[in-house]
Amino acid sequence: MGKALFLEKQSTAGMLGTLGYLLAMGAALLPQFRYAGFIITGTAWILLGISERQKVLVLAGSLLTADGLVSYISRCFLLGTSLLVCFIVLGVVAKGFEMYAHFKASTIYGISWFWWSGVARILVLILLAAFSAILAFIIVQAQAPSIDEALRKADPALYHTAATLLVAGGIAELIASLLSVVAFSSLGFSKKK
Repeated sequence: MGKALFLEKQSTAGMLGTLGYLLAMGAALLPQFRYAGFIITGTAWILLGISERQKVLVLAGSLLTADGLVSYISRCFLLGTSLLVCFIVLGVVAKGFEMYAHFKASTIYGISWFWWSGVARILVLILLAAFSAILAFIIVQAQAPSIDEALRKADPALYHTAATLLVAGGIAELIASLLSVVAFSSLGFSKKK
């Protein structure tokens, strides 16, 4: 009975994780897909955490779910800058725990796709940190009242470097999500370590 319940939770988490990451990748088509993807993916991580008694997986799932809900709310309602910064911090913390959860799941289930997705997520964080640093430099240097105006005043080389880092980060995120889709869809075939 216990083994059957475990396999059912693992199978459900696999389907939810696969669907969630596919939806998150569909954000290019419709932004709401991303929010729904975060919420569904978060639920999958929570299920895995409960079935494995791994608090870090439950925490990662909870943070992803909260990030999806808060991101949707902040997009629907214009919020103050300080509240927006809090939401950005929540997103970064959620992504950090999501990355760690991939490595933990790789260890638990012996699925290397989780590990590779974690590595791709490290690359995403590095690229987006570099993009953020260059963007902050452009904004400070331009002393403009808005980001749009700062970008118009930016040195073309800095602007193109920032744009290249942003595109590379987007491609790395897409690859990481594809790897997560494969990892979650492999859950039914894993031999738990």
